[in-house]
Amino acid sequence: MPSNFDLIITADYPSRTAELRLLDEHGSQLAFQQTDFKTIALSRQQGLFDLRNYLRHYVEPGREAASVAEIGVCIAEEVLGADIFRTLAASGSQRTLRIQLPGATEADNHLAAALARVPWRWRERRRTSPRWASAISSSASSMT
Repeated sequence: MPSNFDLIITADYPSRTAELRLLDEHGSQLAFQQTDFKTIALSRQQGLFDLRNYLRHYVEPGREAASVAEIGVCIAEEVLGADIFRTLAASGSQRTLRIQLPGATEADNHLAAALARVPWRWRERRRTSPRWASAISSSASSMT
């Protein structure tokens, strides 16, 4: 299993969609996802695109860790999708995910700019949360 991945995210602001292509270290495509951000609840989008302020303004004190885990599940299930998530989760070893947003410097592509602020960090300890485990088992069951 490769340990270096590239995630190429091509965002289309007018349609509020993004195409995500996961490549291995040789440039071969491993998985693809088209995400329609119109289908993701606005409250989840706030957490995705501005986590710090979302936690400060909308999350009860003491629930921050659970809310961060829920945003992680949203990233896994609704943004990355089952194929990309399953491919990344399959490797038990340390891995590097390089995110590329070709349209992020375009002044009119607000979705690409927002995606640049998504907390993409992968943390193994989040796998222990029930929702994270659910996301992993859901992805695994869709493999069969």
